Amino acid sequence: MRKTFYSIFNEVNIDSLEKAIDLKVKEDNKVAFYPASFLDLENSKKSDLLTSVVSSFANSEGGIIIIGMKCQRKKAVSIDYINSNISQERLKYFFESSIYPIIDKLEIFELGDLSTGGKVFVLSLIHISQGIVR
Repeated sequence: MRKTFYSIFNEVNIDSLEKAIDLKVKEDNKVAFYPASFLDLENSKKSDLLTSVVSSFANSEGGIIIIGMKCQRKKAVSIDYINSNISQERLKYFFESSIYPIIDKLEIFELGDLSTGGKVFVLSLIHISQGIVR
């Protein structure tokens, strides 16, 4: 039986991400991995893609989007810490101003690495209906 991210993701923490890497968890219709470079709110192509992905997840069955995880062949391979000043609050504001209706069931977790000062964002979405990019 293939391990899914949901079957090992009991808590939102770095250990869960490392376990996903060890088990070579694959992306599917409820889990997506994106590298740190994906989170560039000043780049309109990347920010448009980010809002489209979040909106798609919200309009489907929901799921988890991890920004700060490298993958190969859709399998998690390493944590890719984000080294920028983007905060959890700024990311939430970005989604609230970019997607309509506002996704009430969006939780954003910011996981940090004390040794590097880097972070990973985990976005957890529960299904809503008709979220569109503004």
